[in-house]
Amino acid sequence: MTPFNPRKIDINGETESVAIIKNELRETRGPQSRVGILIAAETRDIRCEDNRIDGFAVPISDLRKG
Repeated sequence: MTPFNPRKIDINGETESVAIIKNELRETRGPQSRVGILIAAETRDIRCEDNRIDGFAVPISDLRKG
């Protein structure tokens, strides 16, 4: 991951059946426009549970419909 990437976790493409559970994501550079977890529109069955996400402008950006 480059230092200029605005996301820590990027789930994209036709990804399915992923669980992100009990993780700690911390941004210490300041929130600016950074996203902790990005879930792209075409993904399916993505679960984010009991995660601690600190210091991001947007902790989780879920672009799926519904």
